[in-house]
Amino acid sequence: MSFTDSQNTMKLWQLLSIVGKEQTFKCLVPKEHLHFLCVLLDRFDDAVSKQDQSVLGFDVPDDCGEEILCGLATKVFLSADKRHLSSYKMSRQDKSLSLLGAFRLVGGEKLEEVFEKGSVNL
Repeated sequence: MSFTDSQNTMKLWQLLSIVGKEQTFKCLVPKEHLHFLCVLLDRFDDAVSKQDQSVLGFDVPDDCGEEILCGLATKVFLSADKRHLSSYKMSRQDKSLSLLGAFRLVGGEKLEEVFEKGSVNL
């Protein structure tokens, strides 16, 4: 199971949810994207309160999102039957995945759900 490029796009709010801390996010952003994303981050809290999708729903460039995910040591786990992705190992047969590997497999929406709910059905 793998998603097409359009389904693999990471939204700014999803990536921030996965990274967790704004300062960590800023440290991981590639230099060529830093200024622009910092401008969006400065508007982020206001965008959340106003539900401004031009900021929240911003499609993070693929190379930027992938580099940020690569900078995180966090792992997620794919069940042996490939029907569940979780933030914790549920059985010995579960396969650990890097965040980038999981993103490429299931996309940003499902990956963010793992961090929000602990696990997600695929």
